[in-house]
Parts: sequence; structure tokens; C-alpha cells
Amino acid sequence: MSFNVVRLDLWIHSCFDEILQKHAGINLSIMRLADSDENNWAKLASADIYHVSAAKDEVPLKWQVTSELLARCPQIKVVSSTGSGYDTIDVEACTAAGVLVVNQAGGNANSVAEHTFGLLLAVKRRIVESDRLIKTTSGLVREQLMGSELAGKTIGLVGIGQAGMRVAQLAAAFGMDVLAYDPYVDKDEIQARGAKPVSLDELLTGSDVVSLHCPRNAETLNMFGAREFQCMRSGAIFISTARGGIHDELALHGALESGHLGGGWLGCLGG
Repeated sequence: MSFNVVRLDLWIHSCFDEILQKHAGINLSIMRLADSDENNWAKLASADIYHVSAAKDEVPLKWQVTSELLARCPQIKVVSSTGSGYDTIDVEACTAAGVLVVNQAGGNANSVAEHTFGLLLAVKRRIVESDRLIKTTSGLVREQLMGSELAGKTIGLVGIGQAGMRVAQLAAAFGMDVLAYDPYVDKDEIQARGAKPVSLDELLTGSDVVSLHCPRNAETLNMFGAREFQCMRSGAIFISTARGGIHDELALHGALESGHLGGGWLGCLGG
């Protein structure tokens, strides 16, 4: 038995192609965005598995997985997202068509966790701010650029899946207390992953740092608005390495501009 795998010519680590090409039963085809639609539709129509980028801004709408695409390509049996997210895939349409959807959950969890703490340290230790001021301003004294420690502070994780769990491990190493809200993980498992289970409101009022590690879906879209930011502690830090749309950027800007929040950083890895 053989399977036809099709992917777009967007960046992907070379090991993906190398691994697939080692299997005699797998035929890999690459759709090139610069090629004609006719040529690409022909490739996709023969696909058993469609491997598609998770980032909407990278994939033209016609090549995103919609009911229209599935109707034109009835041979597709599996749709695979390149990351843990699946913004380019209509899961309900796939379910209706009997198409399996898979993602790469946990594949970049270590990178996301390290990135989260990179952003957090940049804010708390004022690294970027200090770099800019030292390059553009004279007469500074070190007290003007003094940051604050993470040790003894509380971080609240919204979502404690693969990435959130690794953030909890790093937080413990920094001497932080860890709270977590995740309606899909039971309390005992949250504790086993290194956090104290709490409600979302308890997390907001009890954390010095709030970090998002949840998927973007119907339940999390616009989860963080003006009310949620106002519920956070005065001077708290907001970090998101999750998808855009989970938080309201205008509301976040307002909370920062008013001085209620002490800082914020957004850094999606595209996973």
C-alpha cells in the first residue's frame, strides 16, 4: 500500500522530506505557490495526506483546508498541521467529511517554554529597554534601569499542556510559585505537572505574571479583554506565546498605558 503526501513549498525542516522519502510506500509531492492553480489542484486531488502550515498568513485561503477544498479533493484522508495550532484547518468540515486531523502537539514545547522565559526576563530585567536607552541616552545611572527578580513571584498559566508544563518546570527552577487554569486537565494531573489548579479569576487575581499557553478556538477567542486585564494584579506582567485573537490587543494597550499592568510581551512562535 502506498500513500501520496502533499505539502506546500513553505519552509520546513529538511528532515521532514528526508524521513518521508526513506519510506517506499510514501510518495511526497510539493505544491509550489508560484505554479499554476491547475497544476497544484491536480497534485492535491491525488493526495491521501495533506500537510499544511498552521499559520494563516502563510497559506493562501484557497489552499487552506475548507469544505470547498475537501469537496474538490475527496481522496484526502488525513490533514496534518505543521505545528500544534491548526488555524488553517476547518476541523468541523474535516469531521463532516470523515477526514482525520492531526497536529504536532508538543513538537516545539521546549522552544515555546524557553521563548516564554526569554520574553519574561526581557520585561522583568528590562533588558531591551536598557539596551535602547544606553544606545540613545546619556547621563543614565544604573538605578534607572534596575529590574526585579522572578524568585518568589507567582506565575499563572492559562493552559498546561505540553508547552505549559515545561513553563511550569522552568518557573520552579526560578523559584516561582505556579498556578494553572485548564478546563481540559483534571486537578490531580495539573498538580502532577507542577502547578496549583485554580479558576481563571483566581489565577488573574493571584498571579504576578500571566502567561497564555492555550489553543485558539471558539472557547478561547477573546478570552482576555478589559475585564480580565483589570482583574490582574496592579503591576502584573502579561505574556502570550499563544495565537492572536485570544486577547484583545486594544484592551491590553489600555491596561499598559494606564499603568495598571507593569508590562506585556507578545511572541508567537507559529507553532
